[in-house]
Amino acid sequence: MRLQKRHFEGSGRLSRIAVAALVAMAALSGMAADIAFDHVSAPAARFVECEAFAEHGGWVVDPHSMKRMGSSYLMAHGYGAPVRDATHTVNFAEAGRYTVHVRTRDWSAEWRKGRGTAPGRFQVMVNGKPVGDAVLGSNGGEWAWQRAGEVDLPVGDATVALHDLTGFNGR
Repeated sequence: MRLQKRHFEGSGRLSRIAVAALVAMAALSGMAADIAFDHVSAPAARFVECEAFAEHGGWVVDPHSMKRMGSSYLMAHGYGAPVRDATHTVNFAEAGRYTVHVRTRDWSAEWRKGRGTAPGRFQVMVNGKPVGDAVLGSNGGEWAWQRAGEVDLPVGDATVALHDLTGFNGR
């Protein structure tokens, strides 16, 4: 395996091995609402913890699963009306195409049992544009990484946003 550095917002730098260990622990613990930007062709990536976003907009920090997963997450509960975007500025040291994954879940999956659509749907936006055409928060009842899509970014700052589509507990 080729080692590479990844940058964690607010957490310093860790090796790819450490990242793999953290991702494995997150998968076991159910850590939520994190965004990973994996650089498609170069050894650069970004990991962003959404609860640390500078601006929560209408999203709220939910500690409901703190004991289970050791972390809070952002949740959009607008009583049926989409909430304002949560935003954060992320600096990208390398230009290129990034694949974006979001740790999320469909909180209603166990009751819907495949019927209808997930109520807590949202998108990731970068610089005001949706990343891919995936609707997030619709990937099953367990916390898992859901692929949002790819985005081409220049070197420098980009505004990353969580964009609520339903107002029904996107997370």
